[in-house]
Amino acid sequence: MRLWSIHQTKMTNSRLSGFLGITFFLFLVDAILSYWVPGFIQNAVKSPFIMGLIISFPLSSVWD
Repeated sequence: MRLWSIHQTKMTNSRLSGFLGITFFLFLVDAILSYWVPGFIQNAVKSPFIMGLIISFPLSSVWD
């Protein structure tokens, strides 16, 4: 009696590949935005201090 078949393994590999692909692109987008957003905010407000205040402001207090 087999506990698994080749078809189930291929489907599992396909799901795992899809999950890893989506996860990779999510982390890639997060890294790009983490690099780009502080410079964008600093150019918009023309002050590194104000940019730091904007980034350090906790958004959790806005959503509660």
